[in-house]
Amino acid sequence: MRTGAIDIRTHSSRLRALTAVAALAAAPLAAFLAASPAQAASTLRAAAEAQSRYMGTELTGNMVNNSTITNLAGTQFDMVT
Repeated sequence: MRTGAIDIRTHSSRLRALTAVAALAAAPLAAFLAASPAQAASTLRAAAEAQSRYMGTELTGNMVNNSTITNLAGTQFDMVT
């Protein structure tokens, strides 16, 4: 073989190896992008129930008389003390 000549077999082998490496590197990325995002729970209560847990809060003093706070506590929590 002459100096400076390209061996087609070596070039082809390198190209196949490079293609295989690129495919292996791209596979996890493709799997990550194809996965659907996890659904976030709409409330703290729903998130806790999904894990078989309770989510509670404490209301003190005038908090019980505040309708915004009591509505929020009723929506978000399983238990109120």
